[in-house]
Amino acid sequence: MCACTIPPSPCCCSVLVIRIKKSLVASERRKANVRQRRVDWFANRLPAMREQPWRLVFIDETSVKTNMTRLCGRAPRGARLEMEAPFGAWGTQTFIAGLTHNEMIAPWIIKGAMDGSAFAAYIAPSFKKIEPEPPFSTNIHASAL
Repeated sequence: MCACTIPPSPCCCSVLVIRIKKSLVASERRKANVRQRRVDWFANRLPAMREQPWRLVFIDETSVKTNMTRLCGRAPRGARLEMEAPFGAWGTQTFIAGLTHNEMIAPWIIKGAMDGSAFAAYIAPSFKKIEPEPPFSTNIHASAL
């Protein structure tokens, strides 16, 4: 793939372009207290999670914008691109749920983006700690929403 800004030609594209993928890592990992917490996590918590997967609940969220309007497109040279768009109240809807090893629990849909207060409102009534009964019950219970 040519990295030149001019149209490709045999002379400019014969140069080998090497691209290296960059992985960002948090600079806080170098601090002593964070490094110790990571060691504790891998030594203690990770084995416990492997031994009792029924106790884990992953909370995941996704959102969708309801305007569904494309921001770009193609048209013949010199012609204006015209597209249709739905009319109505545009906004964002967010879906959040807890995922256990065998099911989805406590689904919730909100109008708007997820923020700290919305997350707190989801967590408080949706999950409460109970004593686990291995191997197929979770330590977090989903209440009726």
